[in-house]
Amino acid sequence: MPEEYEIILPIYGMSCQKCVAKVTSALQETEGVVSVDVSLQNSSGTVVVSQHGPTRDKLLQVIVKAGFQVVENNDNNEEEASTESVKSLSEDEDQEAVFSIQGMTCANCAQTIEKGVAKMPGVKSATVNFAAEKLSVVYDPGSLQKEDLLSQVDG
Repeated sequence: MPEEYEIILPIYGMSCQKCVAKVTSALQETEGVVSVDVSLQNSSGTVVVSQHGPTRDKLLQVIVKAGFQVVENNDNNEEEASTESVKSLSEDEDQEAVFSIQGMTCANCAQTIEKGVAKMPGVKSATVNFAAEKLSVVYDPGSLQKEDLLSQVDG
């Protein structure tokens, strides 16, 4: 029996090099893993493990625990945002809008959207809930419209 062997794993949901680094790090931290090569382009990872190293199933669990999928999701993976609700007490007050966001593949995507929206002039606060796929924004309607928020997320 060879001392080391190679396991090729499917990895879906990666959208950037930070995702690749997160998966790579998680796999490298697994006892018995000798080397890891994750490909964003091929949605896969090649893992060399020692003879008594982790099984394929164990490595798949590590990928899922890191926040990625091991089966292809056939949904449209482009980020889409739609307005779910807008609250306002009066025209002079800030408004709160809640948007449904689809296509985020990792917590880094959620953080990028949150920071991008929060930097917009007129935004008082922005919070993304990755698990619920929601963006909540409190903004000044005098200096910003919800269409501006949608274009920031879609862009």
